[in-house]
Amino acid sequence: MLGRRQDSIRLPFASNHAARLADRPCYNVPMYGPTDRSGSAESNGIRAAFRRHQLVHIYLPLILSLVVVAGLTVALWRSGIGTASAWADGALIVLLVVSLLGGFIALAVLAGLAFAIGRLIDRIPEPAWRLNRLVVRIESGSARAMDYTVRPFLLIQSTWAAIGRARRVLGSIIEPKSAREPMEKM
Repeated sequence: MLGRRQDSIRLPFASNHAARLADRPCYNVPMYGPTDRSGSAESNGIRAAFRRHQLVHIYLPLILSLVVVAGLTVALWRSGIGTASAWADGALIVLLVVSLLGGFIALAVLAGLAFAIGRLIDRIPEPAWRLNRLVVRIESGSARAMDYTVRPFLLIQSTWAAIGRARRVLGSIIEPKSAREPMEKM
C-alpha cells in the first residue's frame, strides 16, 4: 500500500468512487464534485470530465444568454425605436404570457387529475361499495345510540312538561276567576 492514501482503500465489492466515499464525513456524500486529490490518472480524468460538464452545462449557456441579451439591448438602444409607452406595453405582454403559461400548466395538472380520478373510479367500484355499506351501518348505529342516550332525558323532560301543563289546567279549573285577575291599584 505504498504510495496510496489510507482513506482511499479499494473494496472488492464496490466501485472505486464508492470506496473513496466510504469513510468521508457528512453522510459519505461529496458536496461539490470530485474531491480526491491523490493525483491518480483516474481522479484527473474525473476532474476533467467534471470541468467539461461545468463548461458545457453551466457557463456556456450563461455566457451565450448574456451575449444575446446584451446584443439585443445594444441593437434596440442604437435603433432608438419605441417610446416609454411602447416598452411598457411590451413588458405587460411578456408578463401576461408568463402568467398564461402558469395558468395553462395549472389547467393541465387539473385535467390530468380529473382523468386519473375518472380512471380510478372505474377500477374501485367494489371496494367503494363495501366502504359505503360500512359507512351507512356506522351512521345508522350512531343514530340509534344517540336515540337511546337521549331517551331518558326526553322522558324526564316530557314528564315534567306534562305535570306542569296538568297543574296549570287544574289550577285554572279550581281557582275562581276573581283570583286569577290581577289586583287593581288601590
